[in-house]
Amino acid sequence: MLKNFRDLLTLLVAVAVFPGMWILQGLGYVNIPEGVIGATIAIETLIFQFYFRRAPETEGQSTK
Repeated sequence: MLKNFRDLLTLLVAVAVFPGMWILQGLGYVNIPEGVIGATIAIETLIFQFYFRRAPETEGQSTK
């Protein structure tokens, strides 16, 4: 599953760090500006787009 450091870092950020920040903000333990929360949501979206994108097509192969 984890092939390199990039995969481990992504897993930590996408599953632990950002959701942890959102939970702490929601419970009122920390006060994070709305712009930072919005930026973390955008980064989370980019992470998921990168890891769940389609595999590149090889030449001469059609996906129809």
